[in-house]
Amino acid sequence: MNDLQELYDKLTAIPIPFAYNDFPKGQVPAMPYGVYSTKYANPFYADGRVYFVFGHLQVELHTKRKRPDLEMKIEQALDGFTWTKEEEYLSDEKCYLITYELEVKDNA
Repeated sequence: MNDLQELYDKLTAIPIPFAYNDFPKGQVPAMPYGVYSTKYANPFYADGRVYFVFGHLQVELHTKRKRPDLEMKIEQALDGFTWTKEEEYLSDEKCYLITYELEVKDNA
């Protein structure tokens, strides 16, 4: 079952700090680190009834330099999920932002 708890368990097994949505103010760790959050819900419904809800998630990897090894670990953690990937360099923060987007069953 590709659900939010399964994704959490896989991401937190990666040896970098991960947080849901953001880190507490003043407690952002040194890079590399990851953040994941639910952006919106995509319910599956029929006959006027919601049967289950998929959460549209983003998983972000923040690094000072390109880190294919960490990208591979995240991609291995996402095995079994369907995802897309984007990369950008944030010149103001002088870091790379790798963003994965996927949907998981929201078991909350």
